[in-house]
Amino acid sequence: MGTQVELTHTFNAPRELVFKAFTESEHLQNWWGPEGWVFQVAKADFRPGGVFHYSQKPVDGDVMWVKFEYNEMIVPEKLIYTSYFSDEEGNVVRAPFNENWPLKIKNTYTFQELDGKTILMMTGTPVSATEEEIKTFKLSQKMFKEGFSGTFTQLENYMSTKSI
Repeated sequence: MGTQVELTHTFNAPRELVFKAFTESEHLQNWWGPEGWVFQVAKADFRPGGVFHYSQKPVDGDVMWVKFEYNEMIVPEKLIYTSYFSDEEGNVVRAPFNENWPLKIKNTYTFQELDGKTILMMTGTPVSATEEEIKTFKLSQKMFKEGFSGTFTQLENYMSTKSI
C-alpha cells in the first residue's frame, strides 16, 4: 500500500461541464462533501494561487472548515490543489476526526473526454507528513475512496438534474 490514494470515476457528461462543476462555487456547494451536510462557501478564487475556503456541518455535529490552495489549473484538463482542515480564518488545524491525519494533502485531478463522457483520475498524496501521519493515511485509504465515490455520485445526480 503506497502513500498515494488513486481513484478513477467516469461521468456521463462532457469534461468541460465536469471541470466547471469542480471550479465554480455555485456548483460545488450543491454536490461537494458528505451527503446531507450543510455547506457554506467563505471564499472562492479558482485560479493558480487562489483558494477555496468553506465550512461543512453534519446534521448532529460541529462545523468543520476546509481550505484548498490551488497550485495548477489547466482548463478543462487538470486541477491540482493542496487541501487541509482549517479554522474559520483559514489557518491549518488538525483533522477533527483523527489527530494523526496528515495536515495537508496534495490532490491531482485529470479530466479526459472519451465518447462524450469524462474519465476523472484523482490522486491524493500527503504533503510533508510524519511517519505516523503516513501510517494513518494508508490505513484510511478505504474510507477516503468511499467518501470520494459518494461525493462523485452526488455530482452525477446534480448534473443530471441541473443544467451547468
